[in-house]
Amino acid sequence: MIIQPIVDIPEVCSLMGIRHVIISPGSRSAHLTLAFARHAGIAKYIIPDERSAGYIALGLSQSAGSPVALVCTSGTASINFYPAITEAYYQNVPLVVFTADRPAQWIDKNDGQTIRQNDLYKNHIKKGYLFPEDFSNAAERQKSHEIVIDAIKTSFAIPQGPVHINVPIREPFYPLDDEKMVFDPGVKKLITRDPGENACGNEFLSVDEIDSITNKKVAIVAGQHHKEPELDGILNRLSYEKGIPVFSDVIANLNTPESVIRFHDSFDLRQDDLIPDVIITFGRSIISKKLKMTLRNSGELIHFHMQENDYPADTYLSLRRIFKSSPKDFFKELLRSSLNARQGYFDRLNDLNQKTSESLSNFLVSTEFGEFKAFSHVLKKIPEKSVIHLANSMAVRYANILGGKSNSEVYCNRGTSGIDGSNSTALGHALYNKKPNYLLTGDMAFFYDRNAFWHNVIPKNLKIVIFNNHGGGIFRLIDGPAQQPELEQYFETEQKLTARNTALDFNMDYYFCDNESDLATILPEFIKKNDTSAILEIESNSYVNQKVFQAYKSLIKNGT
Repeated sequence: MIIQPIVDIPEVCSLMGIRHVIISPGSRSAHLTLAFARHAGIAKYIIPDERSAGYIALGLSQSAGSPVALVCTSGTASINFYPAITEAYYQNVPLVVFTADRPAQWIDKNDGQTIRQNDLYKNHIKKGYLFPEDFSNAAERQKSHEIVIDAIKTSFAIPQGPVHINVPIREPFYPLDDEKMVFDPGVKKLITRDPGENACGNEFLSVDEIDSITNKKVAIVAGQHHKEPELDGILNRLSYEKGIPVFSDVIANLNTPESVIRFHDSFDLRQDDLIPDVIITFGRSIISKKLKMTLRNSGELIHFHMQENDYPADTYLSLRRIFKSSPKDFFKELLRSSLNARQGYFDRLNDLNQKTSESLSNFLVSTEFGEFKAFSHVLKKIPEKSVIHLANSMAVRYANILGGKSNSEVYCNRGTSGIDGSNSTALGHALYNKKPNYLLTGDMAFFYDRNAFWHNVIPKNLKIVIFNNHGGGIFRLIDGPAQQPELEQYFETEQKLTARNTALDFNMDYYFCDNESDLATILPEFIKKNDTSAILEIESNSYVNQKVFQAYKSLIKNGT
């Protein structure tokens, strides 16, 4: 039996600008699935594993810059979307999630695939909606359309983020042979656009605030942010004209200006009185625990922050004021202001940054081969203007220590910083963005998310580099677990897998090396490969990796 308001959901989505849907198959969701399948204006991707599907939608939405729809059946299928939804929430990525459900009277009646789905994601979405069950009158039918319209507008409005529509569906789930799905042309009249709905603010420092921080050590700290070339130029001018250094992690995508302080993970700000008095921050999280803890423990720090909502992101426990303004507009105004930071502060930091870069380069040339050195080789050889995806754990940390890659876009799931969806997010991104997409990942993150490839849409422009130390090698490198007698059994969790069979299963080209000479030979061929997706697996020894990283930490502890 045709349920017209459910049939109309894809039409509303299309009219509101949604061009992609990720569908995880199921019976209860059949009406939704068939409606999307029969809509010509939306690209469909069928992903059986809901956890992977959620992360693929996340990557696709990041790449496309617009909301992506997600569809699944009832029960635990909906729970498997949750990790990706939390990541989207903390990264402000728009997703519109449709979960099929049992009618309300069957909840808690021991019916199959039935859980308490309504408000399932309430702590990590912008808004949740319950789709009507009864469409016997025109008002309820119109309400169903309005729910979808409002959900999409809410997802896309600043601050962007995920929304959830729970759709109770009664049997029968499938249309009869003589029934056709025809989209209601009347929904067009309900579509309205508010051209100002995505406007950010233009708040700025007051005259008194400018006066209060003039002649102080002022620094900008950039958190996770999308690539914005015009912003690079503005920040570059702020450093040289106003004497304001810019601390940037690799995920801030400020990799063009020569003035960016990018090697802060490898020196101590406490030396020579380099801790700032004032920080102006934008973007989301930062990777560097060292920088974060230094700023938190700095004492009388003054912190101004830019963001698109009122959530108090008091990362450094010193937040003075939140500005609803885009970084570009705010920093343009700062350039025009009377503010001048402490003379010589930027020059001293910039000099230390350059010396640290040189010292790190010399260290990597002389140290023995392991994942740190291999990571450096790979990062250097990745072509400029590529898209680089970094798995959590050591991959993103190595990239941050090394200062990233010029003229590339960098993505990482640092909203919640889990390892669970790295493959899927990178794959989703590569579905839309046709540039070369490189995922740099550890073995644990890679094998955890192998179902990212369990479908028929693996893009040819996706290349994966796996740094395989056969366990959770990060626990050997960070303080705490490395000193425990239970390290190997309870933290590293040794595994002996390689990715050879995974590549074979999913028809991906496969390369392997375990030494510097072979890597130098294989890497150019791997990078030139463009007719199919490919995996390069670099095997290393955890004990050697630990030795090399300890030598690096000794280097930075003793000064560069």
